Amino acid sequence: MADGISIYDLREIARHVVYRLTGLRAEIYRACRSVSNKKALVQKFRDEEKVSETLEYLCAENLILNIGADYLALAIDWRVAKGRT
Repeated sequence: MADGISIYDLREIARHVVYRLTGLRAEIYRACRSVSNKKALVQKFRDEEKVSETLEYLCAENLILNIGADYLALAIDWRVAKGRT
C-alpha cells in the first residue's frame, strides 16, 4: 500500500485546511484521480460497506465530486501543476 496523502484545501468551502488521508481513504482517493464509478471501486477494494463509508466521508468533506455513480477527486498534485513530477 502506498503512503498517505496530504491535502491542503484553501477553498472557501473547505471544512479543514489540512487533510491527511491514509489506508483505504488514501487508496480510494487515488483511484478517483480519474473518474471512477462505485461498482468498480467495490470490485477493486472488495468491501462495499467500507467503500460506501469512505466515499460518503470524502464527499461530505468536499474532497471528491459525486455525479450519479461516478466519483472524481478534486485536489491537484502541486508538483504536476508546477511542471514537476
